[in-house]
Amino acid sequence: MLLALVLVGWQMRQAPRFEPDFFFLGAGFLLMETKSVTEFALLFGSTWQVNVMVFSIILVEILLANGVVHWWGRLPIPAAYAALAVALVAGYLYPPTLWAQGLGPAALVLGAGLYLGIPIFLAALIFASSLRLAAVGSVALGCNILGSVLGGTSEYLSMAFGLRFLSLLALAMYVAALAGYWWMRRSRTALKP
Repeated sequence: MLLALVLVGWQMRQAPRFEPDFFFLGAGFLLMETKSVTEFALLFGSTWQVNVMVFSIILVEILLANGVVHWWGRLPIPAAYAALAVALVAGYLYPPTLWAQGLGPAALVLGAGLYLGIPIFLAALIFASSLRLAAVGSVALGCNILGSVLGGTSEYLSMAFGLRFLSLLALAMYVAALAGYWWMRRSRTALKP
């Protein structure tokens, strides 16, 4: 974490503005990604095909979210945060061990894809919509990378509290990101023409 702070801080020395919402968006997203990879491995086995499936779903969802924001413009960010909170709480309350029992192979793949895809899509919508508001895109992305490092180190808390806990931890990161969005909103609108 310290090395990432030093390296990203060095690159951001020209524009030393911290973007807290992007920081916590990075942390929350990495937690969701880790949880998804692990849960898919528990459902389908820990093979390279499963990892390809997980990362393909993640990349397709990110691409779809970017397309939506590109074509329809910035979406209502607080509404997307609310939908993401519902998806993360649902993921905590209904883990795959509850809903996957008795499903056939096709239904299991479809259900797992939706279980993974919906929160990733909502998070990508939030990120793409927020990035359109960022004063300096490179600073926002640098803060996002720092947050990803926090998310990557925080994922080890699942060893103490269980895999489902990552949903709640990601939710906490996204609540912090929403608070950062509201905090930065006034200064960003003042900077935009």
